[in-house]
Amino acid sequence: MFCLSNSKMSKWYIKIFFCVLIIFVYVNNKVLASSPDPHTPTSITINNHLEQSNEPENSLFCTDPEEIRKAIELMNEAVIHLQYHATSTEEYELISISNNGTSAYIKKHGGHTNIEKINNKVPDPNKYKAIIKLLCDLNRPQIISGGIITAKIARVYTPNLVMVQQRYRSLYESSQKYFYALATKVEVAENTTVIVYASANINDHNRADKKFYKNTILESANSFKTEVNSDVDIRNGELKKMFVNLFGFLIKKEDEHVDFTCISSIYDSVSNSLNSFTKLCRE
Repeated sequence: MFCLSNSKMSKWYIKIFFCVLIIFVYVNNKVLASSPDPHTPTSITINNHLEQSNEPENSLFCTDPEEIRKAIELMNEAVIHLQYHATSTEEYELISISNNGTSAYIKKHGGHTNIEKINNKVPDPNKYKAIIKLLCDLNRPQIISGGIITAKIARVYTPNLVMVQQRYRSLYESSQKYFYALATKVEVAENTTVIVYASANINDHNRADKKFYKNTILESANSFKTEVNSDVDIRNGELKKMFVNLFGFLIKKEDEHVDFTCISSIYDSVSNSLNSFTKLCRE
């Protein structure tokens, strides 16, 4: 999903990609539990389009009205939660403040689920639209920090709400990781945009991993049930599954800068080691 136009990244691109790479590189210790402690969401209207350079195939469009309705409800909740965690300081522990102004926080949601937050300011307010476009590109693979990130649309619910498959393959290891998640982009206010991902009860027919993953942040994700015609390597259990409780960005244009906050809560079924994101931020 995450595209870069050239190999020489400016500082603000590097900051953004640092947040993006949390998905695949820095988040390795997520604890799923059976009893979430959700922040009660309210309804929100979604009316913005995800940006794509290619139109999706007709076969990807969901034709089940009930599934579409539930997908919209789920992502309504996800947008509310993303905004809440991006702006809340409640129970968040400050991990580090870097020389470039990046602040990193961690929270144990409900006593069982890690949520990580990174906040930064991009000093040029004119970069607002470019940041959003960068984060919404679903087309081009990228080689970043020793790994290859690829993404594709698996299903289309509305012009702005899709199911995506994202993969990460390390250049130094043979194993690959992946997740399925619903994704949307919403302009929640003037010059304020949310981009958010959330996994649900999606049967991808991975024969090696039939575990039920409970979303411990978004309650409605657990009642959202569907299946997807996944790739052969996923069906054969050749890739390791990840599960997105909540991941996304709150981007707000101010007079002299762009506020940029990344929220990440992702369960990695492979790693049970000390959270390497936390170790990285403390260095």
